Amino acid sequence: MGKKITKKDFITLEQLEAELYNTPEKKAKFERYYEKARRRFRARLLKEIGQKVKRERKKQGITQEKLARKLQTSQSTINRVEKGEQNLTIGYLDRISEVLGLRYEVNIRADGEENTPKRTFAQRS
Repeated sequence: MGKKITKKDFITLEQLEAELYNTPEKKAKFERYYEKARRRFRARLLKEIGQKVKRERKKQGITQEKLARKLQTSQSTINRVEKGEQNLTIGYLDRISEVLGLRYEVNIRADGEENTPKRTFAQRS
């Protein structure tokens, strides 16, 4: 069996940031990496939303053209939504949800709010 992990094996987020940002070059490298990770996460999220829209549309027997008419948009826009290639606003998500009878949630929490960890740790390598 491996070594038991204890609190001593972790550092706080503040300590991690201090280590990552100890030179301008490291800070720039981290910020580039973070931006790439953020874009990948957004792309995965849009793809997941699109798959759910497509699944529900097909389940209800609605064509892309009919959904587009109900949303007062084009069939090509619906196609891009379903492929995860269309940026979506909360308003547009609301319209799609209403037309398809779906529910969506947006969950944003600040530090100190319910279900938010009081301390964040990163494991040392």
